[in-house]
Amino acid sequence: MRTGIGFGGGALALPLMLFILPNPIILLPIIAWHFMFFSILTLFTHKGGVDWRYLLYSQLFIAVPALLGIFGLINFSPKVLTIIVYIITLAYGISYLFRLKLAGGNKITDALLLIVGGYVSGTSMTGAPVMAAVYSRNIELEKLRNTLFMSFLMIVIVKMTTFKLSGVDMQIRYALILLPVAAVGHITGHYVHDWIIKNDADLFMRFIGLALTIITLLGLLRIQML
Repeated sequence: MRTGIGFGGGALALPLMLFILPNPIILLPIIAWHFMFFSILTLFTHKGGVDWRYLLYSQLFIAVPALLGIFGLINFSPKVLTIIVYIITLAYGISYLFRLKLAGGNKITDALLLIVGGYVSGTSMTGAPVMAAVYSRNIELEKLRNTLFMSFLMIVIVKMTTFKLSGVDMQIRYALILLPVAAVGHITGHYVHDWIIKNDADLFMRFIGLALTIITLLGLLRIQML
């Protein structure tokens, strides 16, 4: 359900799914299928265009790190990948909980953040919060969500192509079975996204941060016991 809530859904979904099956290489194709389906649906039905100029500019910093991240995803062990996901998510959780802001605002720091976001997205599909922070400073609000969707869609297509060429199980059956559940998250996500734009989301983000922090700490403890 979390995979459908909009940009950042993978960062919220994967830690929960890893409690059940601590192997990202099995879970990521399911998230990727859902993301491709709902991102294309959103691009055609949701209001707001795509800022193609900034999208193409940002790919100068995102594309190569994302490819390196995908290479790492294919070659790292499931345990190492799970720990990486939990550490990244823990950083997000703490930043949301204490409302810490990512440094940025100039071309150099924004470029560095895009590089980090691209690598993390390639490795685990959890780079959305980092990339969103940069995009939000450089793109009009009404075009932000669609531009992010397009950027992530490009990464996911390359990732899924790599999975196929590498012989990774594409998990099409489970993606189809879970699609109705993800659809509930997708519909909910539209309302949550609109509410966040119109209201002060400080309390909401603190709640998300607390939940992510608890989940990732428990996950790290569990993976060490396996």
